[in-house]
Parts: sequence; structure tokens; C-alpha cells
Amino acid sequence: MRIRSAVAGLPSRTVSNADITTLIAEHSVAGFDGDLDDALRKVEYYLKYAGSDTRQWLDAGERPIDLLRTAANRALEQAELRREDIDLLIYTGIGRGFIEPGGAYHSAAAIGLPNAHCFDILDACMSWTRAVQVSESLFRTGQFRNALIVNAEFNLRWAVWSSRSCSRCPGSRRWSRPSRPTPWARPRPRPCSRPRTTSPGSFVSRPGPISRRCAM
Repeated sequence: MRIRSAVAGLPSRTVSNADITTLIAEHSVAGFDGDLDDALRKVEYYLKYAGSDTRQWLDAGERPIDLLRTAANRALEQAELRREDIDLLIYTGIGRGFIEPGGAYHSAAAIGLPNAHCFDILDACMSWTRAVQVSESLFRTGQFRNALIVNAEFNLRWAVWSSRSCSRCPGSRRWSRPSRPTPWARPRPRPCSRPRTTSPGSFVSRPGPISRRCAM
């Protein structure tokens, strides 16, 4: 199987290490009991130590499914395939808005694939590799010619600690987490900025007369 194209779509908002420490400071100044300046210096050090400089977050109005659609369309164009040519679609994202139906069906609908058989593969970081192996096996049956492998997960969420006491648990702290938006949901107003990261991409496979050809 040959990979004919590989495409990734990234959110448009660029967030630097300085943005990260500023965001942490803004959300910690009211309730953090330790030395905040020292904590921020350590955060900045470890970000640099890890080789991190910038990362891409969803901007207002951006949705993972839109990035997936853009990446898939570019992959099909590079592979010189039509949407009607795709007869197998596999979604490999661990982060999904729901369990049923699978993310592959919504991806196929968003891309506009009328003939694709759809299913999900969840195997943590090996999901992409496993999807390639499964595609190769299905190609050998002769039932499929072109496969599209996609992913659009934004798993990082912003958690907020509050020092307010919980009425049900006197003396305790309340830990609040904003509700998790699904990759398919329309954007909603948010009270604060929350980080999200991923690389939605697409992978198309196509068997040839000798070897299997793949477009990603």
C-alpha cells in the first residue's frame, strides 16, 4: 500500500509560551496559595526544556469537523480522487462527542462521501497504524479500492479550580470543569479561553496492480 498524500489541518490561533504563562497567571492569582511567580518561572522553564515554542488552538468560530473537511478535500485533490471513489472511511480519533453513531459516519457526511463504508478504530496512539493495517487487509478481499483515514480530536480542555465552598460539602473546594464541546457541535459562547490542540488529517488508500497505493 502506497501513501499518495498526507494532509493536516491546524487551527488558526497561535499561542506562545508567554501566552501560556499569562493565561495561568490570570486564572491563578485569585486562588493560588503558593509562590505564583516561582511557579510561573518553572512552567516557563519546562516549556522551553521540552522544546515547546508555539502551539495552535481553536479560534472563535472554528470547529474540528471543519478542519477535517478541509484536510480531506486537499488529500483527495492531491490523490486525484473524487469523493465518489472513496468506498471505505475509517475515523481514528479517541476524542469524540459521542459513542453512537461512530465519528466516521459524521466525517463521511461532512466530506460528502456517498459510497463509503464507515467505522471507527480506537487504539490510542496506534489508531492510525491500525487503520492502515485494516485497510490493507480489506483491500486484499477485493471489495474495496480506495480508503480515507481521518481524525479530528481536540482533547485538551481547560479546568478551573474555584476556592468557593460547595454548599453540599462544607469546608471543601469545588472543582469545576466547563462542559466539553463535541467536535461536531456548533461553536458556543465561552466564558474564558480554553486551550485545544490536534492535527486533523486525512489518509486515502488505493490498491494498485502490484502494491497497494495510499493517499493520505
